[in-house]
Amino acid sequence: FPGLSFQSGYALPPSQARQHPLVLIVARQMGSTQQFSFTLPNQMSAQLRAKVDSGEYATKSEVIRDGLRTLQARDKAVEHWLRNDVVNSYEALKADPSRGHSLADTREALAKRHAARLAKTATA
Repeated sequence: FPGLSFQSGYALPPSQARQHPLVLIVARQMGSTQQFSFTLPNQMSAQLRAKVDSGEYATKSEVIRDGLRTLQARDKAVEHWLRNDVVNSYEALKADPSRGHSLADTREALAKRHAARLAKTATA
């Protein structure tokens, strides 16, 4: 998300902004960047200002860009997990259904683990 500019202000009247936690409205496009105006709840606005006021970030735009990069990284990690781990497990189970466990067996195994942990903490 290159060059996201931040313009402080409300896109909606404050009474309506509380009903819409985050509203993005495209203001205009300038070269390789695009300017947005954001409506944020008071708590998020305070967090945004605190990041800049503390010197952790130079501008509000940097805070937003870093948040979007973090979101992209999380989405990429989830996509990788789904494609590599979940799909592989599903394919293995489909090829050999005996690898699976019934709900009753799973509940019983979890109950035993839970009881063992309770017993361990009771004796400690």
